[in-house]
Amino acid sequence: MKRILIFVAALVAVACTSHQTPPAGIHSEADFLAFARDVNGGATPVRWQDSTGVVRLHTDLDLSAVEEWRPIGEEPLTAFRGVFDGGGHRIKGLRVKSDSLRVGLFGVNTGTIRNLTLAASVRFEAHHPQVLLGALCAENHSLVEGCVSEAELFAERGCVGGLVGRMMPLGEGEPTPQLRLSEHRGEVRGLGNQTGGLVGWSYRAAIDSCLNRGAVVGEGWFSGGICGMNGGRIAASSNDATVSSRHFAGGIVGVNSREGVVEDCTNRGRIEGEKCGAMVGEAEDGSTLRRSHNEGAPSRDIGENKGHVHTEACRH
Repeated sequence: MKRILIFVAALVAVACTSHQTPPAGIHSEADFLAFARDVNGGATPVRWQDSTGVVRLHTDLDLSAVEEWRPIGEEPLTAFRGVFDGGGHRIKGLRVKSDSLRVGLFGVNTGTIRNLTLAASVRFEAHHPQVLLGALCAENHSLVEGCVSEAELFAERGCVGGLVGRMMPLGEGEPTPQLRLSEHRGEVRGLGNQTGGLVGWSYRAAIDSCLNRGAVVGEGWFSGGICGMNGGRIAASSNDATVSSRHFAGGIVGVNSREGVVEDCTNRGRIEGEKCGAMVGEAEDGSTLRRSHNEGAPSRDIGENKGHVHTEACRH
């Protein structure tokens, strides 16, 4: 009798387990597309959030069947404001050719995007004259961290970065946007003025502990292994790839503006351009370069110095 009761209890346990509701979040390609529609429709994505308010991806996704992609939070009014955690999963197969202003997996981010990988089969091609193109996020006003992109990117004009197109605060007194602990491995090619391995244009923002391993090919003015145009802080980041430009190319930054700070960074790539430096292509008056380390070429840290640059303990 005891054995029969144990057997019945086991069957009940199995039956209950098999009918448990799956955890909140995204479990399929259909879920992901519905989530994107909710955000772009202005709806708060409550149905996708767990008890902590995080939208979690629970599986790898293949988006090769998607013919027309609208970035998640494609406009400022419908910006993504929550926390999206990729859980270390991969998205593959997405192919985007767009004439929109913002192009990327996400459009405008005012929340957090983390722990997500875009596979090498992902490609973004953008043609808007003022495009903001980034594989993870076109425009970041908050935090992107722990992300990897193997995607290939091409921008006919505008601003392009391997992970983020542009980073800047939403306004005076707003938090500093951040990109940290992230990596890009695919080719970034831009015909516009700001082309970067990680970020196209960073202003009053912070890039920390990031790595670029993908070639940066700029046919406009400024190309950088980490950032095309920097008016923020870049720290403890490295470039391992070739960076080229028709004009200014830098292993870390294409042009470092007056507010720009580059510190504790390393270049191991070959830098090619009319004016090229192992760390910075063009350094504007008042910009800062601290504790750089170059293992690539050329040997000079700065391609063109536009005035007084604060330099400290740079080594080769």
